[in-house]
Amino acid sequence: MTLTVDVPDGLEKEIDSEVEKGRYQNKSELVRDAIRRLLEERSEVERAELNKEYAEEIKRRMKQVEEGEIGLDDMRTMDEIAEDEGLKE
Repeated sequence: MTLTVDVPDGLEKEIDSEVEKGRYQNKSELVRDAIRRLLEERSEVERAELNKEYAEEIKRRMKQVEEGEIGLDDMRTMDEIAEDEGLKE
């Protein structure tokens, strides 16, 4: 697949510099790497957010147990909680 991307002159110079330094074989390789890294970073951020929400929900449920609102027998599994709360990937 071919994709044409317009970039500002300053950014193009930086891209050219990276290629000239031998860090990348060509401009396409640099752009592919940049996109791959961006997607990986976003994925990591999303996972971290889900983990935080998951932990908060577990704490909330444990507080309910401590306060006698629900018994341990009433506790659902962590997977069930995550699924119900939309926190499971």
